[in-house]
Amino acid sequence: MNGAGGRRGPALVVAAGLVVATAVAALLISGTPPNRSTSRAILATHSESWSRQLIGSTDIGPSHASSIEVDFGLATGSNKPTDLIGWAARHGLHVLWVKGEPASVISGSAAAFGNALGDPIHEYRTAAGHSFYRSINVPSVPTSLRRIVTGIGTISSYGTIVSDPVPAASGVPSGGLTPSGLLRAYSADPLASAGTDGSGETIVFLEVDGYKQADLNAYATQFTPKNPLNPVVEGGMASSGGEAPMDLEAAHGIAPGARLVYWNLGIANSGQLPGAFASAVTRATANFPGAIYSVSLGFCEQDFNSTDIQTAAAAVDAAEKTGSSFYVASGDNGGEECVYNWGDAPRKSGMGVQFPSDLPNVTAVGGTSLDVATSGAWLNETSWSEPLLSGGSTGGVSTLVPMPAWQSGPGVVSSASSAQSCGGNSSMCREIPDVSADSDPATSAAFVIDGAHTQEGGTSLATPIWAGLTALIDEYLRGHGDARLGFGNPYFYALASRTGSSGAFHDITAGGNDWYSAGPGYDMVTGIGSPIVSVLAAQLVTMVGKAGS
Repeated sequence: MNGAGGRRGPALVVAAGLVVATAVAALLISGTPPNRSTSRAILATHSESWSRQLIGSTDIGPSHASSIEVDFGLATGSNKPTDLIGWAARHGLHVLWVKGEPASVISGSAAAFGNALGDPIHEYRTAAGHSFYRSINVPSVPTSLRRIVTGIGTISSYGTIVSDPVPAASGVPSGGLTPSGLLRAYSADPLASAGTDGSGETIVFLEVDGYKQADLNAYATQFTPKNPLNPVVEGGMASSGGEAPMDLEAAHGIAPGARLVYWNLGIANSGQLPGAFASAVTRATANFPGAIYSVSLGFCEQDFNSTDIQTAAAAVDAAEKTGSSFYVASGDNGGEECVYNWGDAPRKSGMGVQFPSDLPNVTAVGGTSLDVATSGAWLNETSWSEPLLSGGSTGGVSTLVPMPAWQSGPGVVSSASSAQSCGGNSSMCREIPDVSADSDPATSAAFVIDGAHTQEGGTSLATPIWAGLTALIDEYLRGHGDARLGFGNPYFYALASRTGSSGAFHDITAGGNDWYSAGPGYDMVTGIGSPIVSVLAAQLVTMVGKAGS
């Protein structure tokens, strides 16, 4: 299927009876392989997570899971991993690989993986009664593959993915900002008034819960009567929840002309997230090149390893080569994304960031509390924080991803920065979030969920807000002969560094989360701030390259 803009996705290749599809690049996040001390540090972190999951759990025998997706890092350059494909075929496994890109996601049954790796995958039950599968040992590369495979990702279904909007507090009046209110607050109304509505753009939502079409119909009838809300559905429909309808409605209200794609990841457990994420992005890139991605889910980074990071980042990189943009929620626990789960003993600290917002080539989105004037124009924003509930905009320092070169400017390197080993030869580690938008349930937008008019928030609202606004910006850029925005962070940070000259962002300087304070310039609560869309779009016209160049 051709995607937005008529660009063709790379063709599927069939090899050795296996589907070998467009996919994943082995993007080493630092640009160079990790050194030995870094590798040992990552392995130690991964081993600690593995041990923590199994201690106190009961082994109830071999897992009968029929479908597992596992990340494999490759050292084959851009060459086809023929030996890996053959190895997989002999063991009844399937390889997802993009031609020319050195990484893959391999899928198959738990029994097949256990046999192939010489490491049985068992089912475990926690003291609290939750069941999950896990490799008995930390996965190691088979001897026959050590020349071409650099590492194997997490094999686990431990933990529950948190993907729920934050409801408005008791006593908050029903209502919330309308789509036109959000457009006005973030100065996107000049684009909308000129007829820019996201036409010609596609937004892909990676989801684990579903929606009711009746809710989307009711929302569109009320707010966008000329534009029905009928998403393209990929991967079937999950049980209805609150996240998917909020994501779809928020983006549609801002960009009613954009095509929306609901992509069901088909998972419920956090351990399955890296493989499912990389696989979904790979397949979506083939179907919807140049799409904007909205991802309002994640889990503690410390439960994954460098191969998971590299493979997911590579899938994103391949998508961004087609013009795609990625927005990922930073999390709603105020910087405590690594609190204990499923009855585990508490960690020394729940402090931490979440995957996949930590990836080096996504835009991590934090949260604010928005205040508007009687005219609807932006008046003020502070960081979104609910300290009594350990809630609010998550931000912090990655333990696996080095600070990318584009992450620079006032406030980025501070006393709160970290130079610990984080996945490569870097003097600093990746900081999160990058940008922010309204997330406070008390100041957020209006939705229709489960038949009721409601007001919800969280960074999982700020994320589709940014995705919808980017659809407007992309249409605006194309109207000026430019390419789509693609990965926006290098542009965003460059503009934010022009102190007082660009005026493309609201710098959020008040508030904080459980660990960090907002302040002038960049901060690990709200990033570089929230957008002033009309100014941002105009500035980007002079920065983004011309289409086809």
